Amino acid sequence: MKRIIKLILGVAILGGLTSCAHVAEMDSALLQSETLCLKIKDRLVFTFDEDFHQAGYNATLHQFRMGNDDMSEYVILNLSDAIVSGKTVNASMEWTENNSIQKHDGITFKAEKISEDGTVWLWSSSDRIAAVVKMLN
Repeated sequence: MKRIIKLILGVAILGGLTSCAHVAEMDSALLQSETLCLKIKDRLVFTFDEDFHQAGYNATLHQFRMGNDDMSEYVILNLSDAIVSGKTVNASMEWTENNSIQKHDGITFKAEKISEDGTVWLWSSSDRIAAVVKMLN
């Protein structure tokens, strides 16, 4: 009986370790996508649509904004510093979901990739948050 319990615990621990390992990296499909979006714990919370949304970027404030005209759907991402590829940056975020305003502070994002057109892929492995935003001129 003790062997069975040890075996079950071992499998559970190993399963927990392997399930954590898959979130250590940003989703490869998202890294290939040019679509601006916000994904939290495998849920696509916001997807930018050029026909319905606007995007903004303030280089001085290190702030990214995406949303619709009446702000019923939006994402505001405030970074502590300028983005450098491969480096981490602290952030706070506000977004709408299910007709309510959500806020999250103390996020640490890693800039996974920055394209020549200013698209930035940010990933927080600890919070499982992915953001694809764009530095606009």
